[in-house]
Amino acid sequence: MQVIQNTLEHKGYGSQPEALFEIKRNAVNRFYFVFRISSKEQILVSKSFADRSGLEAGISQARVFAQIAQVEDKKPSAPGIPFFKASRTKKNRYVFELLGPDGELTARSNEYQSLEKCLDSIEIFRESAVEARIIDLS
Repeated sequence: MQVIQNTLEHKGYGSQPEALFEIKRNAVNRFYFVFRISSKEQILVSKSFADRSGLEAGISQARVFAQIAQVEDKKPSAPGIPFFKASRTKKNRYVFELLGPDGELTARSNEYQSLEKCLDSIEIFRESAVEARIIDLS
C-alpha cells in the first residue's frame, strides 16, 4: 500500500486522488469506459459494448480483475486467471492490456515512455479501481 501511495504522490496526484470510470459512447454509439485518476491522466480505455448492461458488467469485471490479475509478459502463468500483459509497441513505448481469464481484451492502457511508468500505472489501477466513482458522460 505504501509503495502505491508513494507512486501516486510522486506522479503529482496527492494523497487522496479521485479515481473515475467515465462512461462514454464512440462514433458508432457503442458504450465504453475510460479509467482516469483525478482527471489528470487517462490510465486505460475499455473495449466497446453494444449496450449499457454489457458496459456495467465490464466495469464490474475490471474492478474484480484489478484485484486478482497478475502482470505477465506473454501467456499467464496460471490459466483461467485474468492478467495484465505489459508489452513494447513498435514505437518503442510500453502499454498494458487487462485480459480476462479466457484471454479476451477488457481494456488497454495509454502508451508510456518507460516500462517503469507502465507498471506504475498498473499498480495505480489495481489500488484505485475498486473504489472508483462512475460518471456517465454518454
